[in-house]
Amino acid sequence: MLATDSLHRQLGRTLDARRSALAEAIVACETGRHPELEQRYGPTLREKSREDAGYHLQFLAAAIRTETPALFCDYVAWMNVLLVKRGILAEDIAFHLACLQEV
Repeated sequence: MLATDSLHRQLGRTLDARRSALAEAIVACETGRHPELEQRYGPTLREKSREDAGYHLQFLAAAIRTETPALFCDYVAWMNVLLVKRGILAEDIAFHLACLQEV
């Protein structure tokens, strides 16, 4: 049990430590495959997407550290509602999360 707990904490810390680079890679995945996103959402897309990816990774790291997958699932559900209300298409959110998974 202690080894598992230690591994989860380690993984969470690694995600936190690499959050910036990972967020950048997520944005590169998004914009590389769908350059039209910048036209759809404007010149601040990369900055906002990087910021959002950082939040996603922060919650993912916390869920891993605490071995509470529901924490990340609940966050994603809340975030999806928030972003859709702000005019982000659901399929673009799903693609962003697919890039997060890939990265």
